[in-house]
Amino acid sequence: MTATTITGDYLYDYPPLTLNKDLAAGDRLDGEFQLITRVLPRQTLTLGANYRDNFRQQLRNFDQEPLFVYLDKSGHSTNWALYAQDEVAIYHI
Repeated sequence: MTATTITGDYLYDYPPLTLNKDLAAGDRLDGEFQLITRVLPRQTLTLGANYRDNFRQQLRNFDQEPLFVYLDKSGHSTNWALYAQDEVAIYHI
């Protein structure tokens, strides 16, 4: 499991002098599986799968005072992939 938080504070002179705050946070769980096999003496085949579950995603941006919310979004997403790689050695030392 991986947790990530990114924050930013930005001072703007609109006027009045205003503090804008950024927040991006998330938690994810991911994994990968690989099967590597030698097909021929000079040929290697790699098969694999990758999965990522971003089960908490938050994006927020707002002015602190006076309070004004520009963005307040929460969500989740999943990504997955299957792959294959065939490697052939043309010249063997």
